[in-house]
Amino acid sequence: MLSAAVLAVVLLTASACNFMKPRQQEAASDQTSPEGVGTIERLDPALHSLATDRTQIQRIITGYQQLDAPFYSREGYLLFNDVKKDTIRKWTPDGVIAEYRVPGGGAHCITTDPQRQLVVCETANHRISWTNRAGTMRPRADNVNNPQDAVFSADGTLYFTDLAPEGKKSGVYSADAEGNSKLLTTDLSRPSGIALSKDEKYLFVTNADPGRRVLMRFEVKKDGGIETGKVLFDFSSQTSPGVPGGVKLDVNDNLYVAGPGGIFVISADGKHLGTFKTPEQPTNLFWGKYADTTTAPAMGSAEYATTLYITGGGDVYRIGLTAVGVRP
Repeated sequence: MLSAAVLAVVLLTASACNFMKPRQQEAASDQTSPEGVGTIERLDPALHSLATDRTQIQRIITGYQQLDAPFYSREGYLLFNDVKKDTIRKWTPDGVIAEYRVPGGGAHCITTDPQRQLVVCETANHRISWTNRAGTMRPRADNVNNPQDAVFSADGTLYFTDLAPEGKKSGVYSADAEGNSKLLTTDLSRPSGIALSKDEKYLFVTNADPGRRVLMRFEVKKDGGIETGKVLFDFSSQTSPGVPGGVKLDVNDNLYVAGPGGIFVISADGKHLGTFKTPEQPTNLFWGKYADTTTAPAMGSAEYATTLYITGGGDVYRIGLTAVGVRP
């Protein structure tokens, strides 16, 4: 699926896209005290150790049609994909929103590799690209179908989900630093969100199929492959519409899944602890830092990420938790 050619450097012109700074300011508003929205459904006492009684779901961005791919940078800003405009936008804690990359490539996921280079699942370009800190982009995985989500292991192995066109099988893949790819499984009809446990022993994948709404857990083998998966959580009993999407973990291996009607909090053994019910169906999420002003210091390498940033409908939400997130 990949070849050595995919690792060739592809220099983009400044007119094509700008990764280094916002192109223009679009909006500014007072974001110091966003109102609480939605509700928190508490199904197990264990949720209180992750979200206190004072925890709120806050809407920090609104007014768009469809948003996806939140990413909180250690530099202290949030990126997200404005799907309808095919534009990756940048939000700073003072409420200013600006263009960051145009076109956005149909970004379904934005993350970083172990070297903190920006990685984007570009469904419009059928590739996963990465951009170094100097602003040079090159493909990491080319000739894919519609990459949905991606996560890196500590050794730089890329795990990603790929949604194939009708009539072909979608799959979960891995790719090494040299561009060699490996199909891990085709057992899921619509693989979507993907995440690794903190110890990298387990790979978690959601299936965004209305007919089989599940969260799968795969044991990772020493060679980077995976064992036969098991259903960790089945969403079929949920009455809310929507399918599971993005998934993230905290340091205790609790899972946070963008599921039907909200963010599902699921323990390592598959117990549903509760749901952060957002006003709009969530699509994806990312751990970051809670900050209200641009004078707040950037996120240090050893600083805890305790805030979930969530895209849903045309909004972005955040939830400040006592849980500590696993992030690049």
